[in-house]
Amino acid sequence: MARLAWVALIAGIVSIFLQAVAIISVQSLANEQLGFDYATPQNSWHEETFVITRVAPDGPFARAGIQVEDEVQLDDVSTLYALLLEHQGGFARIPMRRNGRPRVARVAVPPLRLPFSPALRKWLYRGPLHAAASIHA
Repeated sequence: MARLAWVALIAGIVSIFLQAVAIISVQSLANEQLGFDYATPQNSWHEETFVITRVAPDGPFARAGIQVEDEVQLDDVSTLYALLLEHQGGFARIPMRRNGRPRVARVAVPPLRLPFSPALRKWLYRGPLHAAASIHA
């Protein structure tokens, strides 16, 4: 019985590792195609806003008026990617803050060239590593 518990534990760890690797590869390709990067500053434990650090001049984020140092007001960076993946070919509304003032950026999200099936990508952003996230008030 103990051997089965160890196998289950190792399988769980491998599964989480593979999910993390898949998420990183999807995010990297999405960043490249949408023309942005971000950083997560140290905030209180319940507030993970993140700051835009690069915006490509002709990319979808620039066309939506997003600028370097804008703060994205979502609980977690994975929520941003879930929104972007869900709205490919349409518009994603991203809550932001610029100079302390709230705003919503409407990003035209083109179809993205990403690895994995749409169903697997959806699972990656709603799967076991991610709890349901909400927008900061």
